[in-house]
Amino acid sequence: GMEGINMKRIIPVLLALLLISGCGIQPTGTSYRQISTEEAAAMMEEESNYIILDVRTEEEYNDKHIANAINIPNEAIGKEEIPELQDKEQLILVYCRSGNRSKQASQKLADLGYTNIVEFGGINDWTGETVTGNSSQTELSADSQTRFSGSALPPSGESQRDLKADNPAKTEGEVSAEDAFDIVLNNAGVPKEDAYNIKNERDSDNGIPIHDIEFETDYGDYDFEVAIADGRIVGADYEVDEEYLDVLGGSGISLEDAQVLVSKKVEGSDPGDVEIWEENEDGHSRFEGELYFEGMKYEFEIDPAAGRIFDWNADLRD
Repeated sequence: GMEGINMKRIIPVLLALLLISGCGIQPTGTSYRQISTEEAAAMMEEESNYIILDVRTEEEYNDKHIANAINIPNEAIGKEEIPELQDKEQLILVYCRSGNRSKQASQKLADLGYTNIVEFGGINDWTGETVTGNSSQTELSADSQTRFSGSALPPSGESQRDLKADNPAKTEGEVSAEDAFDIVLNNAGVPKEDAYNIKNERDSDNGIPIHDIEFETDYGDYDFEVAIADGRIVGADYEVDEEYLDVLGGSGISLEDAQVLVSKKVEGSDPGDVEIWEENEDGHSRFEGELYFEGMKYEFEIDPAAGRIFDWNADLRD
């Protein structure tokens, strides 16, 4: 009947469409390769005549970058030809901080006709050599390696303890679970009455005795580790629901204000030590950054409109 004829007509048309679109997909699709940082390190050993491309901001690059990398920020890569990258067949290894911007940049480079782009994620996962921008010295001096190796707290732990010892009200010895809870609430900026499902247990992290404190609020979940010896927060992880930021309200802040906000939260640190940058997603601006201080690594996200930290992570550096 009729249907048979129609089908016969339609099938070749569908096939033709598939073929056309199939070939069309190749050049513009994922025409860059993704590999791990380990694979990239191996490739750098084996290959020659390649470029390592850091697509972070100039500040981040100057702070530290993979040895021999050149810097072209992701924002600067567009539809224009790139004079620094003359040879479109050349192997170009692309990275950023976490692997987000490097994928965007790799796609843009592929669209510009570069045929040998390899994206290998972020410097966060890089275990090889890094250098700071204005000198060719390797960052890991013997001194810093000894400071952070092993499970002991870095030397700064002792200095904090000495400070506490001068305070007569503080008995030598231990921080109680109650005191630890107060320290945590204060650090998280959470009123006591907002916290529920509280769990406060003794545990140890890297051989350091801690109070492991977890609680919930209507606006987020919180998890902290407090050293029993000196009340220092040696671990933190919390996230505030972004919908709640509007409810909590607040006033807009600049990147500089945000650096101050973070350094206030990490006692003794300096706003200038806080590495921070702006990210834009779906028209939402947010600040992200990190801080290395006294053997700890802090990572955070801030809502600039509300002027609040909504994601905070603190860990002892291994």
